[in-house]
Amino acid sequence: MAETVMTRGTPWKVILTFALPMMAASLLQQLYHTADTLIIGNFESEHALAAVGSCAYLTGLFTGIAMALALGAGICVSQAYGAKDYPRAQQFAGAGSLLVILIGFAMAVTAFCLSRPLLVHLIAVPPEILEDAVLYAHIYAAGIFFQFGYCAFSSQLRAIGDSKTTMYILLLTTILNILLDLLFVAGFHWGIPGVAIATVISQCFSMALAFICMTQLYPLFYLRKLRWRINGAIAREVFKTGMPLTGQSFVIFGGFMILQNLVNSFGVEATAAYAVSGRLELYMLVPLIAVLQAVSTYAGQNYGARAYDRLTTGTRQAVFLNIAIIGIMGTIGFITAPWLVSCFGISETASGYAVAHMRLASIDLILYAIYSPISGLCLGIGKSWVLLAVSTVELTGRIIFAHLLAGSIGVACIWWNEPPAWGIVVIGLYAFYFAYLKKRLSSGDARHQTGCQTDSLP
Repeated sequence: MAETVMTRGTPWKVILTFALPMMAASLLQQLYHTADTLIIGNFESEHALAAVGSCAYLTGLFTGIAMALALGAGICVSQAYGAKDYPRAQQFAGAGSLLVILIGFAMAVTAFCLSRPLLVHLIAVPPEILEDAVLYAHIYAAGIFFQFGYCAFSSQLRAIGDSKTTMYILLLTTILNILLDLLFVAGFHWGIPGVAIATVISQCFSMALAFICMTQLYPLFYLRKLRWRINGAIAREVFKTGMPLTGQSFVIFGGFMILQNLVNSFGVEATAAYAVSGRLELYMLVPLIAVLQAVSTYAGQNYGARAYDRLTTGTRQAVFLNIAIIGIMGTIGFITAPWLVSCFGISETASGYAVAHMRLASIDLILYAIYSPISGLCLGIGKSWVLLAVSTVELTGRIIFAHLLAGSIGVACIWWNEPPAWGIVVIGLYAFYFAYLKKRLSSGDARHQTGCQTDSLP
């Protein structure tokens, strides 16, 4: 394995080369979660599928928090690495990972305690599937600690430009999860508990493997070189980047829980359809999210190296790269929607809802493709608060439009809330980029306003 230096070479080629393994890794991660839905839907019942699907945004909230805090540490590592300040990179990697893991333990306890109240009062899970949903959430909570550990270690690998190792880890983890799902659900007939237990075991495996790869493959991260000691300066820098992203996770998944509440009001068939279409929509988002993450690492390294001219060039090229990608993914998604939905074994009515949702998403994801590279740029240079602002506007818009449309178009409001909300975000983010951010980067004085100030560390 080798680190990728992103401060030289054609920007879009560097970004794409780094993003491709991340796309593969993210696809594997989605397959990892889709296996639960497919297996429970085909070997159990639509009610069981709806119960697991109702927990998707609750479990996703804690996953988002893990990724946000890990990214906070990873961005600091990438900036120090770009500046060739390797002792500081080691300091951020060791202390940042330890901080994320300790928070992960607290989040596991929190998830266990809050699962039932959130499922009852915020998500409003239908009574007939509530106990199954709570059971799944309680078992899943045991694996949250391992999820935080995996995110902590994999984020450090990506910070120095290694996106391939996490792909291999997720490949092995996905295979393990699918095999355990089949063994526990199809073989032992454990149903919902079997799916949850398989996930916990797989998460433990991924954390252990990521730690071994991080500390054994790269001299920069050799165990004896990392300083596993948290101090105030490191915590401040990690939280400065990570907390807005954590806030973003609360906004995103809190908003989706409110939307899930609206979905559940239309009945179990709508709940099952939303679980399926939401999962399939994430597949189309995978390459766009990978480009966003690649841009953030690219921006972090170039920002640390003070190569400001490459930041705006890379962002512009990433937008056109995204447009090409979503043109292909959207076409495939639109054409294959009926067949893909049929794989989940849901009713004809639920299938109709899911197909309509997926086909609209195939078209309106162009809006996400246009604005997400700017989000990656802001993340890489330390302006993670922009992502929090974007998510707040987007989710608030989706909730408002969904409820406004519910009275006139019924269940279709579940998917027609996306285009207007994303359109507002595109306008606002581009106004911010051209009116402020691009000028600051072009003048070269943005570094004094943002970023991990590694020179202030002890």
